[in-house]
Amino acid sequence: MSSFITDFFESAPEITRILDIDSTHSDTYGKQGGAFYNGHYGTNGYHPFVAFLADSGLLIDAELRPGNVYTSDGADVFLKEILERHPDQKFVIRADSGFATPKIYDLLEEKQTNYVIRLKSNSHLQRIAQRLFEDDQTVDFTSVTGTYFYRTAYQAASWESPRQVIIFADRNGKLIPDFQFFITTLTSLSDKDIVKTYRSRGIAENYIKEIKNGFYFNKTDSSDFFTNEVRMVLSGIAYNLVKLLQHEIFPKSEKKTTIDTIRIKFIKIGASFARHSRKLWIHLTKSNPYDSQFWWLLDKIQSSP
Repeated sequence: MSSFITDFFESAPEITRILDIDSTHSDTYGKQGGAFYNGHYGTNGYHPFVAFLADSGLLIDAELRPGNVYTSDGADVFLKEILERHPDQKFVIRADSGFATPKIYDLLEEKQTNYVIRLKSNSHLQRIAQRLFEDDQTVDFTSVTGTYFYRTAYQAASWESPRQVIIFADRNGKLIPDFQFFITTLTSLSDKDIVKTYRSRGIAENYIKEIKNGFYFNKTDSSDFFTNEVRMVLSGIAYNLVKLLQHEIFPKSEKKTTIDTIRIKFIKIGASFARHSRKLWIHLTKSNPYDSQFWWLLDKIQSSP
C-alpha cells in the first residue's frame, strides 16, 4: 500500500498534510483469534489503528489490534513507522484525547512534526481555564453566549517540560462555560485557527464509515487473526485505488462521491430477468443516464500515465 502513497506524496512534496490518527472497532461474532471485549464499544471484536490524509481521504496505514487494548497502546510505534516511511513528507498530526500521551508528544517533537491533540480535562486544567476566563476583560458576564480562546503553558506530572495548551471556552447558554483543551506545537496559528483545525477532524469519521460500509474493512469472519488483518489491508488498497481515481481522474463534481454512488453510476447497470423456453434470460438496459460520463472516465483512465 505504501508505494503508490509515496508516489502521491512525491507529486506535491511541498505540501504540509494533515494526518488524522484514530482507532475504530471491528465487531466479531465468533471465536476469532485476538477478539476480546472492549468496554468503550461494549462488544467483542478488534480495535485497529487507522491513519487518513484529511484532504484526500487516502488511507496511509492501518494496523489490526486485539479488541481489549487501549486507544493509544502502541500508537507511538504506529506513528513512528509512518513518519520513517515518508521522511520527506511534512505532516500535522491530528488526534483525539485517546492519543494524548507523552510518548506521542516526545516522538513527534523528536521528528519535528507538528501536532494538535485534544486533552482530557482535569481539575488542574479546569482551574487554569476558569481563572483565565474570569480575568478576561472582554467577557460580557451579563450574557450567556460567546466563545473565548486562551493560550497557556501547562505541564502535567508525567511531562518533563511544559507544553503549549489552547483553551476553548464556550458559554453555550451557561453562566460558566464549557472548556475544551488542546495541546499543540502550531505556534504560528491563532488560538481560534488551532481549534478550528482540530474540530474539522470529524471528516476522518466519514472516511472510517466509507471504508467499512463500502469496502468491508471490518470483515472479520476468519478464525485467524492474520487472515483478518490481510483482508483489512486488501480492503484498504481497494479503498485507496478509488480515492486516487477520484483525486487524479474524476471531475470536480465527483471527487467527494461515495463508493456506493460510484458503483451505481459507473459500475452497475440495470437488468431484468425473464424465463423463456425453459431458459433464464438476462436483459441489460440499452440506456444509461451516466453512459457519457462512464466513457469519459474510461478514456481519462486509459490515457493517464
